[in-house]
Amino acid sequence: MDRRILWGPGVALAGVLALSGCAENGEPSISLPSVSVAPTAVTTTVPPSEADTALAESTKALGTTSYRAAMSMGDAISVTGQIDPQKEAGSTTTTLKTAGGQISIETRLIGTDAWAKVTGLGEALPAGWMHLDTQKASGTDTFSISPGQTDPAKASKFIAASADVQRTGANGFSGTVDLTKVAGVTGLGSVTIGDGAAQKVPFTATTDAQGRLTNLTVDVQKASAELAGPLKIDYTDYGTAVTVTAPPAGEVTEAPDSLYNPLGTN
Repeated sequence: MDRRILWGPGVALAGVLALSGCAENGEPSISLPSVSVAPTAVTTTVPPSEADTALAESTKALGTTSYRAAMSMGDAISVTGQIDPQKEAGSTTTTLKTAGGQISIETRLIGTDAWAKVTGLGEALPAGWMHLDTQKASGTDTFSISPGQTDPAKASKFIAASADVQRTGANGFSGTVDLTKVAGVTGLGSVTIGDGAAQKVPFTATTDAQGRLTNLTVDVQKASAELAGPLKIDYTDYGTAVTVTAPPAGEVTEAPDSLYNPLGTN
């Protein structure tokens, strides 16, 4: 079974705002169309450098130990969460600022059970906690956790799409990220990228003394002014105990089918 908990932006940007009827109320809705990619020339494979290898290795701890994470994209989106990949447990809190106000999303995962609570959308969704069908909710990779995929902020995907990686001190890195290779991640599907330099944007990263990733900052605004960048992802408190509790049964209803349809599922 594919067990995933959707981080706030995955629900909100890909589906929840669509359910709110914002466009009908005169407020701008948010959508995630795919990135439009122009054909690129065939390139020669280059062996990874020491910096490439060290940066790639920095994300491995995200699949083996607990941690806390935070993500922001300008003032538009902020996410905080705690994840324990070994226990398949986690919780997140997301805040989205829109023209009509603020939307908050809380999510929790314990094994095969996941719950979400959305506030700020009026009657678009049931009030209180909703129990999610994790199989139906697995139609997107945007901000999710599942067995074998325990990096909900997807820093590992950005690093896999990096190039020109260089050391900047003992624990620092810099380089570029090809955004066409991370389409749909953290809302970047809203960018239409043509050919040329606009496909690649600069990034910086840092690791701790154990070589574990602590920060990834991607200057996504270099590709499109539509994005409220930069995109910042922070990982902290490696090894700290993660405690997640199920919402009280009396406060839980099953999520409506309409919640899953915008996520790319049937």
